[in-house]
Amino acid sequence: MTQTLLPDTAWSGGHLLLGDPEAVDKVRRKVLSASVAASTLKCPAAMAASRLLPRNEDPFSDAEIGTAMHAVFEDLYALPAPERTHEKIDELVNSAGSQKWALEKLEKQTKDALRANDANRRNWIEQISSLCHGIFEIEDPRSVIVIGIEATLFVTVRDIPSICKIDRIDWVPCTPDAVGAVTLEQLRNRHSLLVSEIDDLPEVADGDKEAWKAKRNLEDRRDWFETTIATVEASGEHSGKIAIRDYKKSNDPKKLKTPNPMYSDDYGDQQRLYAFGIETYTGIRPAMATLYFPALGKVREINLSAPEMDKMLLGYSGAWKLMNDSADRAKFETRPSKVCAWCELVNSCPSAHPATRAAPGTPEERMDRFQLTARRQYGAVELGIPTLRPGAAAAEARTSEAPREDSVDVDTPMVFANAAEPESATDAVETPELEQPAEPIPAQGDDLFPITLGDPSTSTGTPDAGTPVVSAPGDEVPPAPGMCAETAREPNQGGSVTEQNIRVRAEAAPQQELIGFDLNLNSWSAIALAGIVSQSFKHMDEQNIPVSREAWAHFNNVLGGIVLRAQAQLTGQATWQAGAQTRIRGLLAARLERRPFPFKRPVGEIEKWMADTEKFLIVGMTELIDLHGRDLLQNDSHNYFAAAVQQ
Repeated sequence: MTQTLLPDTAWSGGHLLLGDPEAVDKVRRKVLSASVAASTLKCPAAMAASRLLPRNEDPFSDAEIGTAMHAVFEDLYALPAPERTHEKIDELVNSAGSQKWALEKLEKQTKDALRANDANRRNWIEQISSLCHGIFEIEDPRSVIVIGIEATLFVTVRDIPSICKIDRIDWVPCTPDAVGAVTLEQLRNRHSLLVSEIDDLPEVADGDKEAWKAKRNLEDRRDWFETTIATVEASGEHSGKIAIRDYKKSNDPKKLKTPNPMYSDDYGDQQRLYAFGIETYTGIRPAMATLYFPALGKVREINLSAPEMDKMLLGYSGAWKLMNDSADRAKFETRPSKVCAWCELVNSCPSAHPATRAAPGTPEERMDRFQLTARRQYGAVELGIPTLRPGAAAAEARTSEAPREDSVDVDTPMVFANAAEPESATDAVETPELEQPAEPIPAQGDDLFPITLGDPSTSTGTPDAGTPVVSAPGDEVPPAPGMCAETAREPNQGGSVTEQNIRVRAEAAPQQELIGFDLNLNSWSAIALAGIVSQSFKHMDEQNIPVSREAWAHFNNVLGGIVLRAQAQLTGQATWQAGAQTRIRGLLAARLERRPFPFKRPVGEIEKWMADTEKFLIVGMTELIDLHGRDLLQNDSHNYFAAAVQQ
């Protein structure tokens, strides 16, 4: 039997099932970190796989190069300040390169092997050296007061056991009255309180692990204060700010920008978690957090305001819950995105392929890029993850059969395997036969489009009785270009609405608008669009306009266009994710109630109504903004509406 990397696993309905309880226990972290929280929210299935698959040992991978850069900086900033020079960086990098590419690590010391090893060593040293020297574009290491290097803090964040691994903590001199300033006297006072607290602890009984851990934590905090106090005293700068510094290997200038607040900010949230951890650990809130990009010679300052901290904590708590809920069910959701090509599961995951539509370039360019990257990952047969019917139980993963080498082209990723083209849709999708055909509700004039209702008596009693069973990811009948699978059938070609929506849609946090190229039904955009759709139906019904699917869609276009155009004039952007359009839709509802849409009137009247409505929305929003700046506690505006006094 072929040995696979992920035995006792299976795909089912957009989820990765783990049939081995030991694997589930390994995936479920007892202590959460910022990186695990971020990867869980991005894709629970990828997070689980990264925990179970063997580590990539490529010395030139981004992770390995980044780790080497961190190690050099750790050694550099541990030195006395005057010794942190360019020459010392060269010395540290060359030493690390000699250890990394030591000759004794070679299996055979042939001429070709020695030549290749030397070339790799020089290439590796060149990459690390270039990165590390970039730190001088950001700061002069000789002027930095370091109070923490590779600090590891174990703290509790919102009842979540957490670990913070912080690259560097600095003491930035400032005046004692500066915002966020800490004085040497304050550090000494906190140290004294910790010493007293430790002295007052009762003697820890043998075997009392919790009491021992609590005491050890207090002692670690005491030691941190002692080291920090000594460093600050030696610097002569007796007042300063606590600053977090975090090194990033990326050379992408886009990483320097603050992300759109509608989307996640993994880098920023990581630093906010560190700031929260330091405050929990020491009682002192850091005044600043900065991302260092040595490859770019630039930095990004992180916003540590209370609203941003609260948002981070909300997402962090959500990641902890998502991880544990997924582990409880042994079922981990896939969340496709444009970074799927870099995932270790890409060549097996049934959800990965469509995500390429979110990437830039032509379809052919996207596919070429995707295939090139995917070929560097594990193959489908190597992973060994079979596909079960949607809704399968995790236990079925233990008895499922892994993909066979004779059924999949080993050299071709599964998502691109040349599966035989089915002669018809029934060859690809098997649907259980019903005893009696479902009858559609007849349309009342042009008022409703048909909706098929199944006969309850025909149910088999199992949750998956009516769910089509797909034999393999490569066997699905593709939808027409530009169409999602659930909308491939034209509404007027018969069939039911339920048949058009058979694909299970994943959900994510509301700030994430898309999952791959699909609308996240839990997003703010979905909430806004639902408001437009319901408002248009309500208004058409109130005006006695027959609500056909076609008419409904056209009126949705009318109202949606008005809202977005007004929003663009007010804010410079037209997006359903923004909060402004929610207020605009509230004004639109009032307008529709008092000034109904002129159905069945000449085009000129309709266009005038639309222009007047857009103007009304803009004026209404402007009044809202102006109202915010007025003194409303003391005003006499009621006199404006009083009857004129006759003389």
